[in-house]
Order: sequence, then structure tokens, then C-alpha cells
Amino acid sequence: MGNRDELWKASWESLYDASYYEILFGEVSKSWQFFDFITRLLVALTASGSAVAGWVLWNDEQFKVAWVIAAGVASVLSILHTTFNTPERINSYSKLANEVSGIRLDYETFHHELKVYPEFDIDNKFQMHKELREKFRKALDIYSPDFMTTDRIRHRSQTLLNVKLGIEEHK
Repeated sequence: MGNRDELWKASWESLYDASYYEILFGEVSKSWQFFDFITRLLVALTASGSAVAGWVLWNDEQFKVAWVIAAGVASVLSILHTTFNTPERINSYSKLANEVSGIRLDYETFHHELKVYPEFDIDNKFQMHKELREKFRKALDIYSPDFMTTDRIRHRSQTLLNVKLGIEEHK
């Protein structure tokens, strides 16, 4: 026979973890979306149609240097955008965030059931908890951190979660 307090604690930790990863995947997705937007914007600004407008600026030495830098940066970003398969990464992180969001909702429901029915069947609820943990583990199996998953984003995700849970005040 299991321990109610330990099941409560374990389910809370799982709810916390699912909430954290939901926020993290959303934040990483936003970073990839920003990279996508900037790349597309710079490429559009320095594309052949815009280049014609840029030729007028070639007579001014300051604008000439700025235009060459902008075009060079756009070219490098365009190459990286393709190499990193940016649209697929955005899609992947968005799907992960949605999948983990569903798991988080399942954990919230589970946790509320433990509160509402304090005399729950421990073995039955432990089995449910194990099934949710397995579902969560499978969702995380496809996650492979990339360079957009920075310490800054991890910290921001942690802060957002702590604010959401009332553990920390929003600054």
C-alpha cells in the first residue's frame, strides 16, 4: 500500500515539471519565430527589388557600407535559416508546447481529484500517476535542446512559472 502524502508530493512535482516545460517550449518557439521574422525581413529588404533602391545609396559612402553590411548579414542569416530548418523547428517546439500543455492539464485534473477526494484509492491513483509520467516522458523523448535553449530562456521560463504559481512576484 502506498503513501498518500508521497503521491501528493510526486504529482505536484510532475505538475510543476510539466508546467515548466510547457513554458520553456513556448519561449524557445518564440525565439525561433523571432529569428525567422528577422531573417525574412532582412532578406526581403535586401532582395533584388530592394537592391535597386539601394543602388541610389551607393553614391553616399556611409549608406554604401551600411547596405553591404545589411546584405551580408541577410545572406548569412538566410543560409543559417535554411541550415537550421527554422520552420520545422518552430513547428516542432509549438507541437511540444501544445502536447506538454495537455499533459499539464491532465496533471492539474489529477491533482484536483486528489484534493477533492482525499480518501482516494492509493493504488489506483498511483497507477494513473505512472501513466501520466510515461506520457510525459514520451513527450520529452523527442525534445533535443538546441542553441536557442539558452540559460537566459531557461531562467525566464523558470521565473514565468514561479510568477504564475505565486512563488515569485513579477518584476
